[in-house]
Amino acid sequence: MSRALKIKKNCLNLPAFSLIEIMAVILIVSLGLVGTMNLASQNIKAQTLNEDNLIAYQLAQEALELARQIRDTNWINNDDWMLSLSSGKYCVDYRNATTSAITAVNDCPLNISSNNLYFSPVIGVLESNTRFSNFYRMLETNVATSSASVKSIVSWTNRNGGVQNYTVETMLYDWR
Repeated sequence: MSRALKIKKNCLNLPAFSLIEIMAVILIVSLGLVGTMNLASQNIKAQTLNEDNLIAYQLAQEALELARQIRDTNWINNDDWMLSLSSGKYCVDYRNATTSAITAVNDCPLNISSNNLYFSPVIGVLESNTRFSNFYRMLETNVATSSASVKSIVSWTNRNGGVQNYTVETMLYDWR
C-alpha cells in the first residue's frame, strides 16, 4: 500500500462533528446572541426614558424655584407677595423674573441654547444658535389669602410618539 493511501485511510477513521451537531451549536450560539442584542436594545430604551424623566424633573423643579424667586423679590420690593403670580397658568423662564399668561402647557415650548440650557422663547428674546426641544413647561398657581398652591407641569413627547407629563407641586406662604 502506498504511503498516500495510508494517510487517506487514517484521516477517514478520525472522529469528527456531524452536520447536525454543527447546526445545533450554531443555533444555540445564535439564540444567545439574539438575547444579548435584545437586552442591549432594552437598556438603550430605558436610558432614554430615564434621561427624559430626569430632565423633566429638573425643569419642573426650576419652575417652582422661579415662583419662589418672584415671591421673594416681591417681598424685597414691598409689593404684594404674589404680584405677578395671581391664580392662573404661566410660562416662566430663568432669564427673566417675569411671567407670561398662557392657557395650556403646549403654549410654553422650551428651546435649548448654545450653552445647553433650556429656555422659553415665549419670554424674552429668542437666542441665536438654539435648537428646539421636545419639552413644554407650565406653572399653575392657585392663590389664597396667605398661601398659594403652585404646580409645575412639564410635558414632552417620547420616542414612541406618546405624550408624557411630570408634575411637581408645592405650597408658598406669605410670611410677612
